[in-house]
Amino acid sequence: MSALQRPRPRTDGEDDSAGPDPARERTRSETEAESAPDPGVDTDDGSTEATESTPPAEIDKDTAFHLLSNSRRRAVLRQVREAEGTIELGPIAEQIAARENDTVPEAIDADERKRVYISLYQCHLGKLADASIIEYDQARGTIDEGPLLPAVARFIDESPLTVDESDRREATEDDPDSGIVATVGSLFGR
Repeated sequence: MSALQRPRPRTDGEDDSAGPDPARERTRSETEAESAPDPGVDTDDGSTEATESTPPAEIDKDTAFHLLSNSRRRAVLRQVREAEGTIELGPIAEQIAARENDTVPEAIDADERKRVYISLYQCHLGKLADASIIEYDQARGTIDEGPLLPAVARFIDESPLTVDESDRREATEDDPDSGIVATVGSLFGR
């Protein structure tokens, strides 16, 4: 293309190899304004009061059971509950690696610990934090109990789920084929 020719405008389906479309490009200040922290709410006296996002007060069962389907996530939640305060990612990764390798934390090697640490750091802790089950400070590597941890706490212990006699009686009275319905219902408070 000569210096006198103008480039042909791109259509939406075309390749970006010609460079960014200036009409579609967002300015840096627009992007920064959208990602800037909430400045707060103006009060009657003219001052600004910081606003906090309210964590959800509930978690739907599908989301909860999806999150609890992973043994590492359940192990993290057990340790957070037992710690009763802020804990660090390193020791949690060590404990989980030791458990997965049927040994004590002192006996695991760096690769075993690193494998669990990276998995927790890159995947599991973020998902639990997004659901407000834990509070996770990724920069500091600290984990604390989130507002919804008590809602899922009864499902994180290692004891097997059982059916008691009242569940069996209830199932046979209604419908002999509904035993699993009664069992599942009793687990979820129905």
